[in-house]
Amino acid sequence: MSGFLLSMETDGGRGVQRARESFRKRGMEEYRALRRPGMELFLYSTCLGQPPGWIEFENGDFLAAVGTCLYRGGVGPESLRELYRDFTAGRDCDAHLAGNYAVLIGQGERLSLLGDRSGYYGVYTLKDGSAFSSSFLATTYLADSLSLSPQELYEYVFYGFFFHQTTLFEEVRLLDHERTWRLLPETESSPRATIPQGFPPGAGFGDMLAQVEAKLLDYFRTLGDAYGGSFTAALSGGYDSRLMLAILRKLGYSPHLYVYGSPAHEDVRVAKAIANGEKLALEHVDKSAHPRPALADWPALLERDFHFFDGLKATGVFDNGSDHLTRVDRARKGELQLNGAGGEIYREIWNLPNRSLSIRRFLQVRYDTGDYGFCTGAFDAGSFFDALARKVHALLNTSRRRISRREVEMLFPRLRNIFAASNTTINNQIGPSLLPYMEPRFVDESYEIPIKYKDYGRFNAALIRSLDPSLASYQSAYGINFTDPISPKTRLTAKIRQNVPVGLRLLRRTRRYAGSAQPFYLGGDYYRTIFGDRPLAVAEYLDPAGIRDPVKRARALTVELFLGDYFR
Repeated sequence: MSGFLLSMETDGGRGVQRARESFRKRGMEEYRALRRPGMELFLYSTCLGQPPGWIEFENGDFLAAVGTCLYRGGVGPESLRELYRDFTAGRDCDAHLAGNYAVLIGQGERLSLLGDRSGYYGVYTLKDGSAFSSSFLATTYLADSLSLSPQELYEYVFYGFFFHQTTLFEEVRLLDHERTWRLLPETESSPRATIPQGFPPGAGFGDMLAQVEAKLLDYFRTLGDAYGGSFTAALSGGYDSRLMLAILRKLGYSPHLYVYGSPAHEDVRVAKAIANGEKLALEHVDKSAHPRPALADWPALLERDFHFFDGLKATGVFDNGSDHLTRVDRARKGELQLNGAGGEIYREIWNLPNRSLSIRRFLQVRYDTGDYGFCTGAFDAGSFFDALARKVHALLNTSRRRISRREVEMLFPRLRNIFAASNTTINNQIGPSLLPYMEPRFVDESYEIPIKYKDYGRFNAALIRSLDPSLASYQSAYGINFTDPISPKTRLTAKIRQNVPVGLRLLRRTRRYAGSAQPFYLGGDYYRTIFGDRPLAVAEYLDPAGIRDPVKRARALTVELFLGDYFR
Protein backbone atom coordinates (compact mmCIF):
# COMPACT_ATOMS: atom_id res chain seq x y z
CA MET A 1 0.00 0.00 0.00
CA SER A 2 1.38 3.35 -0.94
CA GLY A 3 0.42 7.03 -0.99
CA PHE A 4 -2.40 9.55 -1.41
CA LEU A 5 -3.19 13.11 -2.38
CA LEU A 6 -6.39 14.82 -1.26
CA SER A 7 -7.52 18.25 -2.39
CA MET A 8 -10.56 19.80 -0.75
CA GLU A 9 -10.99 22.00 -3.81
CA THR A 10 -12.41 20.37 -6.94
CA ASP A 11 -10.74 22.89 -9.20
CA GLY A 12 -7.22 22.62 -7.80
CA GLY A 13 -5.85 23.38 -11.26
CA ARG A 14 -2.13 23.49 -11.91
CA GLY A 15 -1.18 22.83 -8.29
CA VAL A 16 -3.00 19.50 -8.26
CA GLN A 17 -1.50 18.53 -11.60
CA ARG A 18 2.02 19.29 -10.39
CA ALA A 19 1.40 17.35 -7.17
CA ARG A 20 0.17 14.35 -9.17
CA GLU A 21 3.20 14.60 -11.42
CA SER A 22 5.50 14.51 -8.37
CA PHE A 23 4.14 11.04 -7.53
CA ARG A 24 4.76 9.87 -11.08
CA LYS A 25 8.33 11.19 -10.92
CA ARG A 26 9.05 8.88 -8.00
CA GLY A 27 7.74 5.89 -9.97
CA MET A 28 4.27 5.61 -8.39
CA GLU A 29 1.37 5.08 -10.76
CA GLU A 30 -2.05 6.56 -10.11
CA TYR A 31 -4.31 3.73 -8.97
CA ARG A 32 -7.57 5.62 -8.62
CA ALA A 33 -8.91 9.16 -8.93
CA LEU A 34 -12.09 9.78 -6.97
CA ARG A 35 -14.04 13.01 -7.32
CA ARG A 36 -16.86 13.80 -4.94
CA PRO A 37 -18.50 17.07 -3.85
CA GLY A 38 -15.88 19.09 -2.01
CA MET A 39 -12.93 16.79 -2.72
CA GLU A 40 -10.59 15.11 -5.18
CA LEU A 41 -8.77 12.00 -3.94
CA PHE A 42 -5.87 10.39 -5.78
CA LEU A 43 -4.43 7.04 -4.65
CA TYR A 44 -1.07 5.66 -5.77
CA SER A 45 0.40 2.19 -6.13
CA THR A 46 3.90 1.45 -4.90
CA CYS A 47 6.95 1.71 -7.12
CA LEU A 48 6.73 -2.08 -7.45
CA GLY A 49 3.10 -1.90 -8.58
CA GLN A 50 1.33 -2.96 -5.38
CA PRO A 51 -2.04 -1.17 -5.10
CA PRO A 52 -3.18 0.75 -2.03
CA GLY A 53 -5.89 -0.70 0.18
CA TRP A 54 -9.26 0.12 -1.38
CA ILE A 55 -12.87 -0.96 -0.93
CA GLU A 56 -15.97 0.73 -2.30
CA PHE A 57 -19.59 -0.06 -1.47
CA GLU A 58 -22.73 0.10 -3.57
CA ASN A 59 -23.95 3.16 -1.69
CA GLY A 60 -20.77 5.06 -2.64
CA ASP A 61 -19.03 4.73 0.73
CA PHE A 62 -15.35 3.79 0.59
CA LEU A 63 -12.24 3.11 2.62
CA ALA A 64 -8.69 3.73 1.41
CA ALA A 65 -5.57 2.65 3.32
CA VAL A 66 -2.02 3.65 2.44
CA GLY A 67 1.25 2.74 4.10
CA THR A 68 1.18 -0.56 5.99
CA CYS A 69 -2.10 -1.03 7.85
CA LEU A 70 -3.17 -4.09 9.82
CA TYR A 71 -6.61 -4.37 11.35
CA ARG A 72 -7.58 -7.14 13.75
CA GLY A 73 -4.34 -8.84 12.75
CA GLY A 74 -5.02 -8.92 9.02
CA VAL A 75 -4.34 -7.07 5.79
CA GLY A 76 -6.39 -7.04 2.63
CA PRO A 77 -10.01 -6.31 1.67
CA GLU A 78 -11.74 -8.28 4.44
CA SER A 79 -9.73 -6.54 7.16
CA LEU A 80 -10.56 -3.18 5.60
CA ARG A 81 -14.26 -4.09 5.55
CA GLU A 82 -14.06 -4.91 9.26
CA LEU A 83 -12.39 -1.56 9.89
CA TYR A 84 -15.10 0.24 7.93
CA ARG A 85 -17.89 -1.58 9.79
CA ASP A 86 -16.37 -0.88 13.20
CA PHE A 87 -15.62 2.76 12.44
CA THR A 88 -19.03 3.57 11.00
CA ALA A 89 -20.67 1.78 13.95
CA GLY A 90 -18.79 4.05 16.35
CA ARG A 91 -16.63 1.28 17.83
CA ASP A 92 -13.11 1.83 19.12
CA CYS A 93 -10.82 0.93 16.22
CA ASP A 94 -7.49 1.95 17.74
CA ALA A 95 -7.32 -1.14 19.92
CA HIS A 96 -7.17 -3.25 16.74
CA LEU A 97 -5.11 -1.03 14.41
CA ALA A 98 -1.40 -1.61 13.90
CA GLY A 99 1.28 -0.49 11.48
CA ASN A 100 2.41 2.75 9.90
CA TYR A 101 -0.48 4.03 7.80
CA ALA A 102 -3.14 6.58 6.92
CA VAL A 103 -6.80 5.57 6.45
CA LEU A 104 -9.47 7.63 4.67
CA ILE A 105 -13.12 6.68 5.21
CA GLY A 106 -15.92 8.11 3.07
CA GLN A 107 -19.35 7.72 4.64
CA GLY A 108 -22.15 9.58 2.86
CA GLU A 109 -21.17 13.24 2.92
CA ARG A 110 -18.58 12.59 5.61
CA LEU A 111 -14.89 12.06 5.06
CA SER A 112 -12.70 10.97 7.99
CA LEU A 113 -8.99 10.38 8.37
CA LEU A 114 -7.14 8.12 10.80
CA GLY A 115 -3.38 8.52 10.96
CA ASP A 116 -0.79 6.17 12.35
CA ARG A 117 -1.02 6.51 16.16
CA SER A 118 2.75 6.49 16.49
CA GLY A 119 3.21 9.36 14.02
CA TYR A 120 5.73 7.44 11.93
CA TYR A 121 3.69 7.60 8.75
CA GLY A 122 3.30 11.34 8.34
CA VAL A 123 0.24 13.05 6.90
CA TYR A 124 0.95 16.58 5.66
CA THR A 125 -1.65 19.29 5.33
CA LEU A 126 -1.83 22.89 4.22
CA LYS A 127 -2.36 25.25 7.12
CA ASP A 128 -5.75 26.31 5.73
CA GLY A 129 -6.93 22.66 5.57
CA SER A 130 -7.38 22.68 1.79
CA ALA A 131 -5.11 19.71 1.05
CA PHE A 132 -3.72 16.55 2.68
CA SER A 133 -1.12 14.06 1.50
CA SER A 134 1.33 11.37 2.51
CA SER A 135 3.90 13.42 0.58
CA PHE A 136 5.51 16.61 1.86
CA LEU A 137 6.65 17.55 -1.63
CA ALA A 138 3.21 17.03 -3.17
CA THR A 139 1.64 19.18 -0.46
CA THR A 140 3.99 22.07 -1.21
CA TYR A 141 2.73 22.16 -4.80
CA LEU A 142 -0.79 22.87 -3.58
CA ALA A 143 0.19 25.97 -1.59
CA ASP A 144 -0.40 29.35 -3.22
CA SER A 145 2.98 30.44 -1.86
CA LEU A 146 5.67 29.07 0.42
CA SER A 147 7.31 30.91 3.32
CA LEU A 148 10.44 29.36 4.78
CA SER A 149 10.44 28.77 8.54
CA PRO A 150 14.00 29.39 9.82
CA GLN A 151 13.42 27.39 13.01
CA GLU A 152 12.54 24.26 11.07
CA LEU A 153 15.31 24.87 8.55
CA TYR A 154 17.85 24.73 11.36
CA GLU A 155 16.13 21.73 12.97
CA TYR A 156 16.36 19.82 9.70
CA VAL A 157 19.99 20.73 9.06
CA PHE A 158 21.06 19.99 12.65
CA TYR A 159 18.96 16.86 13.35
CA GLY A 160 17.50 15.47 10.11
CA PHE A 161 13.84 16.35 10.62
CA PHE A 162 11.59 18.93 12.25
CA PHE A 163 9.73 18.46 15.51
CA HIS A 164 6.07 18.56 16.54
CA GLN A 165 3.64 19.65 13.78
CA THR A 166 5.60 22.33 11.95
CA THR A 167 7.67 21.82 8.80
CA LEU A 168 10.18 23.60 6.61
CA PHE A 169 7.44 25.91 5.32
CA GLU A 170 4.93 27.93 7.31
CA GLU A 171 2.07 26.83 5.05
CA VAL A 172 2.66 23.08 5.46
CA ARG A 173 1.94 21.23 8.69
CA LEU A 174 2.05 17.70 9.99
CA LEU A 175 -1.40 16.48 11.00
CA ASP A 176 -1.82 15.65 14.69
CA HIS A 177 -1.79 11.85 14.67
CA GLU A 178 -3.24 11.63 18.18
CA ARG A 179 -6.62 12.84 16.93
CA THR A 180 -9.31 11.44 14.65
CA TRP A 181 -10.05 13.90 11.85
CA ARG A 182 -13.35 14.71 10.15
CA LEU A 183 -12.52 16.52 6.91
CA LEU A 184 -16.02 16.78 5.43
CA PRO A 185 -18.57 18.32 5.62
CA GLU A 186 -16.35 20.57 7.77
CA THR A 187 -13.02 20.08 9.50
CA GLU A 188 -13.11 18.95 13.10
CA SER A 189 -11.14 16.53 15.25
CA SER A 190 -11.41 14.59 18.48
CA PRO A 191 -8.84 12.92 20.75
CA ARG A 192 -8.27 9.26 20.13
CA ALA A 193 -8.90 6.86 22.96
CA THR A 194 -5.94 6.12 25.21
CA ILE A 195 -5.14 2.43 25.45
CA PRO A 196 -3.47 1.80 28.83
CA GLN A 197 -0.26 -0.21 28.69
CA GLY A 198 1.67 -1.32 31.73
CA PHE A 199 2.59 -4.09 34.12
CA PRO A 200 0.77 -5.68 37.08
CA PRO A 201 1.39 -4.02 40.46
CA GLY A 202 4.58 -5.26 42.05
CA ALA A 203 6.02 -6.63 38.80
CA GLY A 204 9.76 -7.15 38.94
CA PHE A 205 12.46 -7.55 36.30
CA GLY A 206 11.50 -11.13 35.41
CA ASP A 207 7.77 -10.37 35.28
CA MET A 208 8.31 -7.40 32.98
CA LEU A 209 10.69 -9.38 30.79
CA ALA A 210 8.16 -12.19 30.36
CA GLN A 211 5.32 -9.80 29.51
CA VAL A 212 7.33 -7.83 26.96
CA GLU A 213 8.63 -11.00 25.36
CA ALA A 214 5.13 -12.51 25.07
CA LYS A 215 3.74 -9.33 23.49
CA LEU A 216 6.60 -9.08 21.00
CA LEU A 217 6.15 -12.70 19.97
CA ASP A 218 2.41 -12.25 19.59
CA TYR A 219 2.84 -9.15 17.42
CA PHE A 220 5.50 -10.66 15.14
CA ARG A 221 3.45 -13.83 14.84
CA THR A 222 0.61 -11.64 13.57
CA LEU A 223 2.95 -10.06 11.03
CA GLY A 224 4.08 -13.50 9.93
CA ASP A 225 0.51 -14.64 9.38
CA ALA A 226 -0.34 -11.47 7.46
CA TYR A 227 2.72 -11.52 5.19
CA GLY A 228 3.42 -15.22 4.86
CA GLY A 229 6.56 -15.02 6.99
CA SER A 230 8.39 -13.23 4.16
CA PHE A 231 10.53 -10.50 5.71
CA THR A 232 13.62 -8.44 5.01
CA ALA A 233 15.56 -7.10 7.99
CA ALA A 234 18.94 -5.60 8.77
CA LEU A 235 21.52 -7.31 10.92
CA SER A 236 24.07 -5.00 12.48
CA GLY A 237 26.34 -4.98 15.50
CA GLY A 238 23.85 -3.61 18.01
CA TYR A 239 20.89 -4.68 20.10
CA ASP A 240 17.86 -3.82 17.99
CA SER A 241 18.42 -5.85 14.84
CA ARG A 242 19.61 -8.82 16.89
CA LEU A 243 16.49 -8.69 19.08
CA MET A 244 14.36 -8.67 15.93
CA LEU A 245 16.23 -11.64 14.52
CA ALA A 246 15.86 -13.47 17.84
CA ILE A 247 12.09 -12.95 17.75
CA LEU A 248 11.80 -14.10 14.14
CA ARG A 249 13.93 -17.20 14.74
CA LYS A 250 11.92 -18.08 17.83
CA LEU A 251 8.81 -18.07 15.63
CA GLY A 252 10.47 -20.12 12.91
CA TYR A 253 10.91 -17.35 10.32
CA SER A 254 14.02 -16.90 8.17
CA PRO A 255 14.17 -13.27 7.02
CA HIS A 256 16.32 -12.03 4.18
CA LEU A 257 19.18 -10.41 6.14
CA TYR A 258 21.41 -7.60 4.95
CA VAL A 259 24.12 -5.37 6.38
CA TYR A 260 25.47 -2.11 4.95
CA GLY A 261 28.96 -0.74 5.44
CA SER A 262 32.58 -1.16 4.48
CA PRO A 263 34.19 -4.56 5.16
CA ALA A 264 36.08 -3.05 8.09
CA HIS A 265 33.01 -1.50 9.71
CA GLU A 266 32.15 -2.95 13.11
CA ASP A 267 28.51 -3.59 12.13
CA VAL A 268 29.66 -5.65 9.16
CA ARG A 269 32.23 -7.55 11.17
CA VAL A 270 29.72 -8.49 13.88
CA ALA A 271 26.93 -9.34 11.43
CA LYS A 272 29.24 -11.63 9.44
CA ALA A 273 30.41 -13.37 12.61
CA ILE A 274 26.81 -14.09 13.59
CA ALA A 275 25.87 -15.23 10.08
CA ASN A 276 28.88 -17.53 9.84
CA GLY A 277 28.34 -18.98 13.31
CA GLU A 278 24.60 -19.55 12.85
CA LYS A 279 24.77 -20.60 9.18
CA LEU A 280 22.60 -17.66 8.09
CA ALA A 281 22.51 -16.15 4.61
CA LEU A 282 23.60 -12.51 4.83
CA GLU A 283 23.79 -9.96 2.03
CA HIS A 284 26.60 -7.44 2.51
CA VAL A 285 26.46 -4.20 0.53
CA ASP A 286 29.17 -1.56 0.70
CA LYS A 287 27.37 1.56 -0.50
CA SER A 288 30.60 3.52 -0.66
CA ALA A 289 31.81 1.13 -3.39
CA HIS A 290 28.88 2.01 -5.63
CA PRO A 291 30.17 3.33 -8.97
CA ARG A 292 30.33 7.10 -9.21
CA PRO A 293 27.66 8.31 -11.64
CA ALA A 294 28.89 10.06 -14.75
CA LEU A 295 28.84 13.83 -14.43
CA ALA A 296 26.42 14.08 -17.35
CA ASP A 297 23.97 11.74 -15.56
CA TRP A 298 24.19 13.47 -12.19
CA PRO A 299 21.40 16.10 -12.59
CA ALA A 300 18.85 13.47 -13.68
CA LEU A 301 19.86 11.12 -10.85
CA LEU A 302 19.60 13.90 -8.26
CA GLU A 303 16.21 14.98 -9.60
CA ARG A 304 14.99 11.38 -9.36
CA ASP A 305 16.17 11.13 -5.76
CA PHE A 306 14.78 14.54 -4.83
CA HIS A 307 11.32 13.30 -5.76
CA PHE A 308 11.78 9.74 -4.55
CA PHE A 309 12.95 10.85 -1.11
CA ASP A 310 10.23 13.51 -0.91
CA GLY A 311 12.87 16.23 -0.55
CA LEU A 312 13.21 15.26 3.11
CA LYS A 313 15.56 12.31 3.57
CA ALA A 314 17.08 12.41 7.06
CA THR A 315 20.58 12.51 5.60
CA GLY A 316 19.71 14.81 2.68
CA VAL A 317 18.91 13.67 -0.85
CA PHE A 318 22.54 13.89 -2.01
CA ASP A 319 24.38 10.57 -2.22
CA ASN A 320 26.11 8.38 -4.80
CA GLY A 321 22.82 6.84 -5.97
CA SER A 322 23.13 3.65 -3.92
CA ASP A 323 20.44 4.38 -1.32
CA HIS A 324 17.60 4.40 -3.84
CA LEU A 325 18.81 1.19 -5.48
CA THR A 326 19.33 -0.75 -2.25
CA ARG A 327 15.89 0.19 -0.91
CA VAL A 328 14.17 -1.04 -4.06
CA ASP A 329 16.30 -4.18 -4.14
CA ARG A 330 15.54 -5.22 -0.56
CA ALA A 331 11.82 -4.58 -1.05
CA ARG A 332 11.84 -7.16 -3.84
CA LYS A 333 13.25 -9.79 -1.47
CA GLY A 334 10.47 -9.89 1.11
CA GLU A 335 6.78 -9.14 1.44
CA LEU A 336 7.40 -6.89 4.45
CA GLN A 337 10.43 -4.73 5.27
CA LEU A 338 11.18 -4.56 8.99
CA ASN A 339 13.12 -1.61 10.39
CA GLY A 340 14.65 -1.87 13.86
CA ALA A 341 14.71 1.88 14.55
CA GLY A 342 13.27 2.44 18.01
CA GLY A 343 14.43 -0.69 19.78
CA GLU A 344 16.25 1.67 22.14
CA ILE A 345 13.05 1.81 24.19
CA TYR A 346 14.39 -1.25 26.03
CA ARG A 347 17.63 0.38 27.22
CA GLU A 348 18.97 3.67 28.54
CA ILE A 349 20.14 5.62 25.50
CA TRP A 350 20.17 9.27 26.57
CA ASN A 351 23.36 8.89 28.66
CA LEU A 352 21.70 10.82 31.46
CA PRO A 353 21.53 10.12 35.21
CA ASN A 354 18.32 8.75 36.67
CA ARG A 355 16.88 12.02 37.96
CA SER A 356 14.68 14.87 36.83
CA LEU A 357 16.14 17.83 34.97
CA SER A 358 15.00 21.05 33.35
CA ILE A 359 13.93 21.00 29.72
CA ARG A 360 16.58 23.57 28.86
CA ARG A 361 19.24 21.44 30.53
CA PHE A 362 18.05 18.38 28.64
CA LEU A 363 18.27 20.24 25.33
CA GLN A 364 21.67 21.65 26.22
CA VAL A 365 23.06 18.22 27.04
CA ARG A 366 21.48 16.29 24.18
CA TYR A 367 20.75 18.77 21.35
CA ASP A 368 23.26 21.61 21.58
CA THR A 369 25.92 20.75 19.01
CA GLY A 370 28.02 23.77 19.93
CA ASP A 371 28.99 24.14 16.28
CA TYR A 372 27.13 27.06 14.70
CA GLY A 373 29.97 28.84 12.94
CA PHE A 374 28.41 28.07 9.56
CA CYS A 375 25.20 29.89 10.51
CA THR A 376 24.65 33.55 9.63
CA GLY A 377 23.37 36.26 11.94
CA ALA A 378 19.86 34.95 11.25
CA PHE A 379 20.59 32.21 13.80
CA ASP A 380 20.34 32.98 17.49
CA ALA A 381 21.04 29.98 19.72
CA GLY A 382 18.97 31.33 22.60
CA SER A 383 15.89 31.91 20.45
CA PHE A 384 16.35 28.58 18.70
CA PHE A 385 16.43 26.60 21.92
CA ASP A 386 13.58 28.65 23.40
CA ALA A 387 11.45 27.54 20.46
CA LEU A 388 12.67 23.95 20.81
CA ALA A 389 11.79 24.02 24.52
CA ARG A 390 8.26 25.16 23.67
CA LYS A 391 7.95 22.19 21.34
CA VAL A 392 9.06 19.84 24.12
CA HIS A 393 6.42 21.36 26.39
CA ALA A 394 3.81 20.69 23.69
CA LEU A 395 5.04 17.15 23.00
CA LEU A 396 4.78 16.27 26.69
CA ASN A 397 1.66 18.39 27.25
CA THR A 398 3.24 20.06 30.26
CA SER A 399 3.95 23.61 31.38
CA ARG A 400 6.55 22.56 33.96
CA ARG A 401 10.15 23.67 33.49
CA ARG A 402 11.49 20.43 34.95
CA ILE A 403 10.62 17.00 33.64
CA SER A 404 10.86 13.60 35.25
CA ARG A 405 13.16 10.86 34.03
CA ARG A 406 10.06 9.05 32.78
CA GLU A 407 9.18 12.08 30.66
CA VAL A 408 12.71 12.09 29.28
CA GLU A 409 12.03 8.53 28.10
CA MET A 410 8.84 9.75 26.44
CA LEU A 411 10.91 12.13 24.32
CA PHE A 412 12.70 9.29 22.57
CA PRO A 413 9.85 8.38 20.15
CA ARG A 414 8.62 11.98 19.96
CA LEU A 415 11.97 13.71 19.45
CA ARG A 416 15.14 11.68 18.96
CA ASN A 417 13.71 8.89 16.79
CA ILE A 418 11.24 10.98 14.80
CA PHE A 419 13.67 11.28 11.87
CA ALA A 420 12.56 7.73 11.07
CA ALA A 421 9.08 9.03 10.16
CA SER A 422 10.14 10.29 6.74
CA ASN A 423 12.17 7.12 6.24
CA THR A 424 9.11 4.95 6.92
CA THR A 425 6.97 6.85 4.43
CA ILE A 426 9.70 6.61 1.80
CA ASN A 427 10.01 2.84 2.27
CA ASN A 428 6.26 2.44 1.98
CA GLN A 429 6.47 4.00 -1.48
CA ILE A 430 8.20 0.79 -2.56
CA GLY A 431 6.37 -1.86 -0.54
CA PRO A 432 4.97 -2.64 2.92
CA SER A 433 7.38 -1.46 5.62
CA LEU A 434 7.13 -1.19 9.40
CA LEU A 435 8.90 0.07 12.51
CA PRO A 436 7.64 -2.67 14.85
CA TYR A 437 9.18 -1.31 18.06
CA MET A 438 7.35 1.99 17.59
CA GLU A 439 3.91 0.46 17.98
CA PRO A 440 2.12 2.31 20.83
CA ARG A 441 1.59 -1.00 22.63
CA PHE A 442 5.37 -1.33 23.04
CA VAL A 443 6.32 2.33 23.38
CA ASP A 444 3.77 3.15 26.10
CA GLU A 445 4.64 0.00 28.03
CA SER A 446 8.36 0.79 27.88
CA TYR A 447 7.88 3.96 29.95
CA GLU A 448 6.99 1.75 32.91
CA ILE A 449 10.29 -0.18 32.82
CA PRO A 450 12.51 1.35 35.53
CA ILE A 451 15.70 3.04 34.37
CA LYS A 452 17.70 0.75 36.66
CA TYR A 453 16.53 -2.17 34.50
CA LYS A 454 17.48 -0.34 31.29
CA ASP A 455 20.94 0.74 32.48
CA TYR A 456 23.89 -0.96 30.75
CA GLY A 457 21.43 -2.48 28.25
CA ARG A 458 20.36 -5.06 30.88
CA PHE A 459 16.72 -5.39 29.87
CA ASN A 460 17.45 -5.40 26.14
CA ALA A 461 20.19 -8.01 26.50
CA ALA A 462 17.96 -10.17 28.71
CA LEU A 463 15.27 -10.16 26.02
CA ILE A 464 17.71 -11.40 23.39
CA ARG A 465 19.17 -13.97 25.78
CA SER A 466 15.74 -15.33 26.71
CA LEU A 467 14.57 -15.58 23.11
CA ASP A 468 17.75 -16.94 21.53
CA PRO A 469 20.70 -17.77 23.83
CA SER A 470 22.92 -18.62 20.88
CA LEU A 471 22.43 -15.22 19.22
CA ALA A 472 23.05 -13.48 22.54
CA SER A 473 26.48 -15.07 22.89
CA TYR A 474 28.10 -13.16 20.02
CA GLN A 475 30.09 -10.00 20.60
CA SER A 476 28.44 -6.71 19.68
CA ALA A 477 29.75 -3.45 18.27
CA TYR A 478 29.75 -2.20 21.88
CA GLY A 479 32.55 -4.58 22.79
CA ILE A 480 30.32 -6.83 24.92
CA ASN A 481 28.05 -9.79 24.29
CA PHE A 482 24.53 -10.17 25.62
CA THR A 483 25.23 -13.28 27.72
CA ASP A 484 27.97 -12.44 30.19
CA PRO A 485 27.27 -10.43 33.37
CA ILE A 486 27.76 -6.67 33.13
CA SER A 487 31.39 -6.03 33.98
CA PRO A 488 32.53 -3.34 36.45
CA LYS A 489 34.31 -1.62 33.55
CA THR A 490 31.10 -1.40 31.53
CA ARG A 491 29.20 -0.03 34.53
CA LEU A 492 31.88 2.55 35.25
CA THR A 493 32.09 3.65 31.61
CA ALA A 494 28.30 4.10 31.45
CA LYS A 495 28.25 6.17 34.65
CA ILE A 496 31.06 8.38 33.40
CA ARG A 497 29.27 8.97 30.10
CA GLN A 498 26.06 9.86 31.92
CA ASN A 499 27.85 12.51 33.98
CA VAL A 500 30.15 14.09 31.39
CA PRO A 501 30.02 17.89 31.83
CA VAL A 502 28.30 19.84 29.09
CA GLY A 503 31.51 21.60 28.09
CA LEU A 504 33.30 18.33 27.39
CA ARG A 505 30.31 17.01 25.45
CA LEU A 506 30.34 20.09 23.22
CA LEU A 507 34.09 19.86 22.68
CA ARG A 508 33.78 16.26 21.52
CA ARG A 509 30.95 17.15 19.12
CA THR A 510 32.70 20.13 17.55
CA ARG A 511 35.92 18.16 16.99
CA ARG A 512 34.19 15.14 15.46
CA TYR A 513 34.29 16.32 11.85
CA ALA A 514 37.46 18.42 11.95
CA GLY A 515 39.25 17.92 8.64
CA SER A 516 36.53 15.63 7.24
CA ALA A 517 36.81 15.03 3.50
CA GLN A 518 33.65 15.87 1.61
CA PRO A 519 32.15 13.27 -0.76
CA PHE A 520 32.31 14.00 -4.48
CA TYR A 521 28.64 14.89 -4.80
CA LEU A 522 28.94 17.83 -2.38
CA GLY A 523 31.67 19.70 -4.22
CA GLY A 524 33.66 20.21 -7.39
CA ASP A 525 32.10 19.66 -10.79
CA TYR A 526 29.15 17.74 -9.33
CA TYR A 527 28.24 20.74 -7.18
CA ARG A 528 28.70 23.20 -10.06
CA THR A 529 26.63 21.08 -12.43
CA ILE A 530 23.63 21.66 -10.15
CA PHE A 531 24.23 25.06 -8.59
CA GLY A 532 26.65 26.74 -10.98
CA ASP A 533 28.19 29.90 -9.60
CA ARG A 534 24.94 31.60 -8.66
CA PRO A 535 24.38 32.75 -5.06
CA LEU A 536 22.54 30.27 -2.86
CA ALA A 537 19.17 31.23 -1.44
CA VAL A 538 20.00 29.33 1.75
CA ALA A 539 23.01 31.61 2.27
CA GLU A 540 20.71 34.02 4.13
CA TYR A 541 20.66 31.45 6.93
CA LEU A 542 23.88 29.42 6.65
CA ASP A 543 26.93 28.74 4.52
CA PRO A 544 26.97 25.12 3.28
CA ALA A 545 30.67 25.38 2.42
CA GLY A 546 31.42 26.05 6.08
CA ILE A 547 29.74 22.86 7.31
CA ARG A 548 32.30 20.15 8.12
CA ASP A 549 29.77 17.36 8.74
CA PRO A 550 28.96 15.90 5.27
CA VAL A 551 25.45 14.88 6.32
CA LYS A 552 24.59 18.38 7.55
CA ARG A 553 26.02 19.86 4.36
CA ALA A 554 23.87 17.49 2.30
CA ARG A 555 20.79 18.58 4.26
CA ALA A 556 21.62 22.26 3.75
CA LEU A 557 21.95 21.75 0.00
CA THR A 558 18.70 19.76 0.00
CA VAL A 559 16.96 22.83 1.42
CA GLU A 560 18.58 24.87 -1.36
CA LEU A 561 16.92 22.60 -3.93
CA PHE A 562 13.58 23.70 -2.45
CA LEU A 563 14.40 27.38 -2.12
CA GLY A 564 15.94 27.63 -5.57
CA ASP A 565 13.11 25.64 -7.13
CA TYR A 566 15.62 23.44 -8.97
CA PHE A 567 13.45 20.37 -9.53
CA ARG A 568 10.03 21.64 -8.53
